[in-house]
Amino acid sequence: MFRKLLKYDMKSVWKVWRIMAVILLGLSVVGSFVLRYILENFDKMLYSTPLSMMFSLFMLTAFMSILAAYVITIVFVFLRFYKNFFTDEGYLTFTLPVTRGTLLRSKTVNAIIWMALLFVLYLVCAIPFAVISPPTDNGELFNPCVFEFIGEMFEGIWESFGAWTVVYAVEAILFCVISVFYSIATFQLCITVGSILVKKAKVLLGIGIYYGFSMVTSTVSMVLRIVFFLTLSEGFSELLARATENEIAWVFALGIMVVCMAMVAFALIIHSVTRMCIERKLNLA
Repeated sequence: MFRKLLKYDMKSVWKVWRIMAVILLGLSVVGSFVLRYILENFDKMLYSTPLSMMFSLFMLTAFMSILAAYVITIVFVFLRFYKNFFTDEGYLTFTLPVTRGTLLRSKTVNAIIWMALLFVLYLVCAIPFAVISPPTDNGELFNPCVFEFIGEMFEGIWESFGAWTVVYAVEAILFCVISVFYSIATFQLCITVGSILVKKAKVLLGIGIYYGFSMVTSTVSMVLRIVFFLTLSEGFSELLARATENEIAWVFALGIMVVCMAMVAFALIIHSVTRMCIERKLNLA
């Protein structure tokens, strides 16, 4: 049943998301040629108002397209969560032969998948800019200089950290996945609380709660970092000064894992609170 729920949610979002993805891919290809023209005629652009306006319009369009893709993904994913649980559709949703916890998990996995697909879409859209935009001396269409630069950068990182590069890369990916899960859990909790507290403007209240919650957690995190820096930084620096490079690498790797585990714990708590609210507090009558 979980797979059917997930498949149904993804098909619903895909109907709109695919149109947005095609538009963004088309804009990235066109935009890469525009940027190449601007770079090839940069000196003329300084003395040409039309070219300056074209550059400004291009930068604004690129920024708005990137932002729009993120907003569209977020809106459709969480609008579906809201409509399926907290509108008239909720009466039908909760009559399905499945627990509310399973319904919530399907929505969570659905959101994680779409955020991952959005990241992949951004990477694919970046490829035309990487290979087409940089001008070439012989007028060729593609210029692999960006990939050569990335390869040299990774070689330098490998020379500096060695096999620890793989460990840090895995931890970075893990941290990104956990951060997405944490954000999704927070969104769901705020929408749930907003829908329980009021009968009108539930989405707006949920957004307000989300930003308020984010502000509080950011403030607490900043205070904890300041306290840590003031109380432990001196002794920690002395320990690192006497440690070997391998010991320092272990310390940083363990530190990242501790942060990841803490975020997982908070995300699971938030997810559990959301499930409790849906199971015990939600009343569609």
